[in-house]
Amino acid sequence: MLKRLAKILGILLAFVIICVAGFFIYLFAFDGLESIINSRLSAMVDDRYHLEVQVGQVSGDFWSGIVLDKVQIRYVDSLRSYLLADIPRITTGYALSNLWN
Repeated sequence: MLKRLAKILGILLAFVIICVAGFFIYLFAFDGLESIINSRLSAMVDDRYHLEVQVGQVSGDFWSGIVLDKVQIRYVDSLRSYLLADIPRITTGYALSNLWN
């Protein structure tokens, strides 16, 4: 009985580790984080302000700050599109303890 329980727990642990590793690979190796950020920004500003915000790459230490590269902000309506800002790099610094308060 204990051997069977240990086997089930081992398989479950291996499955969880594979899922977590796959999630991190998707976020950081296959630009999943950039895709998530771009879709969230689109949901927040596209319809309300007629702006399109694109983030090229996200990097940095996520515990204390991030770096956004190739940020573009465009005004888009049914007839025309204008580039409002083309920002090569935005660097942020923060402490997680400050975000909790």
